[in-house]
Amino acid sequence: MLTHAILATDLSKPSDVLIAKASELHNIGVEKITLVFVYRSLVCSLNIEEVEMRGLVNIKDLKKKLARQKEQLEEAGFEATSEFLIGVPSKTLRSAVKDFQADVLIIGSNGYSESDVVLGSTAYEVLNNVENPVLLMVLQKEKDSTKAQQQPDNRVVGKNENKEGGSKWTLLSESLTKHILLPTDFSDFAEEAFQTLKALKGNIAELTLMHIQDEVRIKDHLSSKLDEFNKIDTARLGRLKEAFEKAHPETKVNTHIAYGKPKEKILDYINSVRVNRVSLTIMGSQGRGFLSRLFLGSVSHYVARHADSNVLLVPLKH
Repeated sequence: MLTHAILATDLSKPSDVLIAKASELHNIGVEKITLVFVYRSLVCSLNIEEVEMRGLVNIKDLKKKLARQKEQLEEAGFEATSEFLIGVPSKTLRSAVKDFQADVLIIGSNGYSESDVVLGSTAYEVLNNVENPVLLMVLQKEKDSTKAQQQPDNRVVGKNENKEGGSKWTLLSESLTKHILLPTDFSDFAEEAFQTLKALKGNIAELTLMHIQDEVRIKDHLSSKLDEFNKIDTARLGRLKEAFEKAHPETKVNTHIAYGKPKEKILDYINSVRVNRVSLTIMGSQGRGFLSRLFLGSVSHYVARHADSNVLLVPLKH
């Protein structure tokens, strides 16, 4: 159950968009939000008064912005509190999830750029050590075509503010539950992601359960068994479909098996769906095998960094 969320904010224009659209979080069961702003400092022992006394930042203005965002969350029907913290953002946010006993960390990411600058730095750093579910809400720029002014395509959230005649930020997908994709390798980690998905409270319009036959493992010595593997895994997907339909009879559930490199096939599917595009991809943060962290871990992180959908990574509970 994702009832209590830590929602990271940097008080920028993109984070204002995330706050304004936060009502969608009701659809995945979020009822309580702890809004967290982390003032970036390598000296974690500093307190707010010392930061202000040194003239490093105008604390009063930042607190006003934080209070305004908190009020917006309350107006959207959430039980909301706010916290002004100091430290390294990725580390401090991970600690906040434990300290405030939250179920999920929600952070805005800014997608993939052709220059290979991926995500805001904080979102990327959080992915490197996923101990709790992390929901990446993808923000994108919409350029104002009526203006000739050209701005650098810097997608690091919080670095670029909206400028009149420039570009504005929007959520890539405002609906989280319109079409959910769950890639699975049938491992314990994937099962954890499936159980998290099944426990979501809101109505899910469409779900695709996907398995990829990994060509790296199969093509040299096991290609003759591909039909057998497909038959076995089609039955496995069918059992997951049946279990999910019992919990969510309102949902249209699809199953899909592909052959190839998992991270490429997952992205291919997300990018190929045009009629009802994938709004949320849910994955275990690791996979099966003695190198499990490197296997599905690398796939899930790659998808999180490149997918044109929101992404929820779910670690295995210890």
